[in-house]
Amino acid sequence: MQKNELAKKLGLIAVMSLVLFLLLNLSMFLINQSNNHALSNFFRTSLVAVILFLIPTLLVYFKKMFGIYFLTFVEIIYSVNIIGALFNVFSLPTNLMIKILIFVLILISLMINFVWLALAWQMRKITANERVERYMKFRK
Repeated sequence: MQKNELAKKLGLIAVMSLVLFLLLNLSMFLINQSNNHALSNFFRTSLVAVILFLIPTLLVYFKKMFGIYFLTFVEIIYSVNIIGALFNVFSLPTNLMIKILIFVLILISLMINFVWLALAWQMRKITANERVERYMKFRK
């Protein structure tokens, strides 16, 4: 797989991951509306998620490969957060069908995050190999 092709896939999957995280956040907010701080928590969490995904995505767009490492860190943080939601979903005060729907959304989010991490690992290998080839060319 070419580097540009891989970068496009990484960007698309990062956006999918962000949208799924926001959908999960919205569903948890809609269930816990009775909490006084639910609305402010929803907006604060959503804003932080968008910022944490937007900054490294822009870095990658401007060919700064540090953005991939930063976005990997963000993906890991949100994967851990989604795993936490996985354990909390069945204690929600709602009916079983909604719990199952949220559970499926969580599993899809985790799968997409892990696919993103696998593609990021491939991108890291490609960039490392390019760096080694460049170094070896000047060494000869």
